[in-house]
Amino acid sequence: MNYFSHRRDRYHHRNPRFSREGVFFSKVGRETFALTAWPDLASFRHSGWQGSTWEPDRQAGNRVYAAFHVAKPSYHFWADTLCEAATGQVVIPSFLTTGEARATESELAAQAASHVHTQWQHFIATIPPALYATAFPFLHNRLAVLRLLAVCPEAKTLADENPSVFFELCCHFDRSISPKALRPQILEMLRGPQSDILAVRGLPNSESARRLFRKLPKAHICSPHLLNLGRALADKAIGKWLPHITPPSSHIAHLLSDSSLWTYLTPQLTTDLVKPCGYEEDPEVAEIFQRFAIRDALKQLRWFDRQVRRGLAARRRFRTSKELASLPDLPEQLCGLAIPIRTKPAPFRKPFPAAPIPGTEEVVPITSYEELLAEGASQKNCAGAPYHVLLLKERKAYFYRVLELNGLERCTAMIERRSVIGKKLSWVITELRAYSGAIPRRSTLQRVANALGLPARPDWFPQGAWFCEDENYVCVPRK
Repeated sequence: MNYFSHRRDRYHHRNPRFSREGVFFSKVGRETFALTAWPDLASFRHSGWQGSTWEPDRQAGNRVYAAFHVAKPSYHFWADTLCEAATGQVVIPSFLTTGEARATESELAAQAASHVHTQWQHFIATIPPALYATAFPFLHNRLAVLRLLAVCPEAKTLADENPSVFFELCCHFDRSISPKALRPQILEMLRGPQSDILAVRGLPNSESARRLFRKLPKAHICSPHLLNLGRALADKAIGKWLPHITPPSSHIAHLLSDSSLWTYLTPQLTTDLVKPCGYEEDPEVAEIFQRFAIRDALKQLRWFDRQVRRGLAARRRFRTSKELASLPDLPEQLCGLAIPIRTKPAPFRKPFPAAPIPGTEEVVPITSYEELLAEGASQKNCAGAPYHVLLLKERKAYFYRVLELNGLERCTAMIERRSVIGKKLSWVITELRAYSGAIPRRSTLQRVANALGLPARPDWFPQGAWFCEDENYVCVPRK
């Protein structure tokens, strides 16, 4: 395996993503992960310590795949050196052709992103188009799918007939290396009943489970979701109505993840929570808000379950999300969740209400519906979603553009009126996202908090971490 040999005089290993002689590498800290091209798709891991060697590692391939398969890698400068935001790794300057004039930060970042994209297109080009088209719709463990198809392309028929069973077959035979020796075993299982594949994976192997799993879209298939659906299907009460819920999706599996809450569920509530939310023109936004609806309903159900266990409420079943949101004594932070998500307000053509915080030259308020739509489109986020427009109309939220000035990352900021200890309905930074929903650097969050003079408590940051200066917030503004 000469393509793994170290030649420090020829290549700088601090680049987080690079390819060489048909092998794709991703480096995080001292660890380097490698993935060979089609049809081998072998994966290896190197710890980077002196004397260590390349070791076969099944997950290493997934790390490389995830590193390259991104819409737009985020970069920034540290001490005039271009670095990748996600890893902090220094990017090799040799492939950034800037010409005679010094390139701007955005130009260098665009070249780096283009280089990553070009390398990955070379990887995709080696895979037969029909097989890649079969594997691409799967969002989970896509590399395992490609490995099995490389060994046994005949399995494509099963992928078309029952994607869930095919996915579990791929997971069963997933190895760091997929040798041709696996082909007889794969063919034997393909010739047998599909229920045998489910049984090998520890999933319910009944005919009703097989039929239910067959309905799931490829993008929603993963083993934990199938396990949740299979466990619920075996329940006497839920098993009667679960096969009839349409459309089947991972959202139902998420709703059924906590078996202690099954006693409160009805087919009507489940259908209400997973029905289309009125954002059909933007499937990504619809998917986000359906996840929100399930997440919020689970929060409300868990609160009600605690009340029942304490003897403060009688056990009951719910038929709609509105029944959940109107429970007596429901805490303020749980009220109204999931309901606005089901409603699609009309476009807000008037100028937005005046910004509660003026902003700065770096953090600029968004003052109109058109600007909000443009922000969501350019940054690939849900800022322009109708639900957010509804919050703006009610003066419960406001949005800001964080510009690429003075080393800041280009982001979208959202502030909301939230209840905090000692005050009611104070403005708090609840979202700060870079391109395509990426989480920005903590230094960017601190600088936005400083600019707006507001504390930050985004849901994606852990509270109580070592860097949190206040137990209620991730960061507070500094002068």
